[in-house]
Amino acid sequence: MTLKETFGSLMVGRKARFKCDCLLPIDVTGVVSSFHIESNEIVIVVTTGDRTIKLYENHPNLQVEFLD
Repeated sequence: MTLKETFGSLMVGRKARFKCDCLLPIDVTGVVSSFHIESNEIVIVVTTGDRTIKLYENHPNLQVEFLD
């Protein structure tokens, strides 16, 4: 298993808040439902209850706070 696959699998099933103050500000809280590797970067799939959001690794200041 690669390092990225290891990190991705450790997040699945956990509730987390993802926040970034970049060009497109992000502040999303939800459960990491899955992940996959696309173009050599982790894509995290977060379910917030009423929607599903894909977060890509390319956000330079993306912060993660685990809530469980």
